[in-house]
Amino acid sequence: MTSVSRLKSSSRLIGKIKPTVPTKLKGGKLERIGNYLFNIFKDYRAVFDETIQDIKNRPVKASFYGSLLATSIVMLKTNPSEQNFQSEILECSNSLSTVGELIRNPQSDNHVTTLMTAMKDNTMKVRNLKFFTVVSMREYPIHSGLFEANCTYAKPHWTEWHKSIVDIGIFGRWVYLQKAMKDYDVNPDEWLPDGQPKIKTKMLPYD
Repeated sequence: MTSVSRLKSSSRLIGKIKPTVPTKLKGGKLERIGNYLFNIFKDYRAVFDETIQDIKNRPVKASFYGSLLATSIVMLKTNPSEQNFQSEILECSNSLSTVGELIRNPQSDNHVTTLMTAMKDNTMKVRNLKFFTVVSMREYPIHSGLFEANCTYAKPHWTEWHKSIVDIGIFGRWVYLQKAMKDYDVNPDEWLPDGQPKIKTKMLPYD
């Protein structure tokens, strides 16, 4: 027996249940409340039966919506928080500090340094949108008293808001930060086209 068949059998069994009220309570307020709740139950059961029938008649459509629902639940459960982003920045900064300056990837270093500065200056704004989180950069601190920071006309137009985005958190990871930290211990400017290092260190006295 398939899962759909089991659900239909359960629905039929539940549909046979009828409320029974003692004779002395018939016609009273309790019976009216019971009938009202039972009618609501029948409406929900009808919707349930129609849903099961629709799943049976349109399995592809049902699979699509089921996958969409499952993906939404996963996004909701794995949406990273602001605290998580700050922890990731500190962890990346620590990882970069263990790598020598000559072999450190400058793009990774600049990206993390920018985020560290924004976190220190309180110019970072995190928007939790339930399914994903958007991190943007402000020109001034959040609680700045400067006129430029509070004047509506001095703020960037909403069509340019996307330019201030520095990261997007989704499925438990930070997209831009993870991309910036790829090969963080490899400096692409360390070597010349002929394979020789750009910066030669003097290893021996007779070099």
